[in-house]
Amino acid sequence: MKKIISFFIISLTLSACHFEDIKYLGADNISNITKSGKGDYTVSVDFKIDNPNTYHIKVKPSDINVFLNNSKIGVVRLDEKVKLVKKTEGVYTTKLNFKLEKLNLFDIVKNALFGKTTIQFQGKVKAGTGIFSKKFDINETRELDKGQLKQLLSKFGLDT
Repeated sequence: MKKIISFFIISLTLSACHFEDIKYLGADNISNITKSGKGDYTVSVDFKIDNPNTYHIKVKPSDINVFLNNSKIGVVRLDEKVKLVKKTEGVYTTKLNFKLEKLNLFDIVKNALFGKTTIQFQGKVKAGTGIFSKKFDINETRELDKGQLKQLLSKFGLDT
């Protein structure tokens, strides 16, 4: 009888370790931008995420590197845990801290006028259900046209 109960507990524990991949469906609506120091910003972003799992998942504090035209310009940090509701595709408004390390406005303007501007996010995000966690790779690249770039820069007070 003890073997059956032990087997049941071990089976239940191992089945709880399985994560279905969380699906990142995009980001939208950058708002509430505040500058707190030289190159330090706090922003709110709406993330659309699908959690197909049968349990809530908490995204833990994480750092993501930000690149503009293949040059690192800073780091975005999620400082607080975000709870993803089970079996739900939802929009989660999240506060992020952005540390701008270096930004060459001349190169940005030159690329916007004569070429393409790309923004890329790279890093790992840790998520879990308590004692079980998993790291997810983030590697997203978007091309910005001249209007989108100008709008983004103006939101951060970096008008060209």
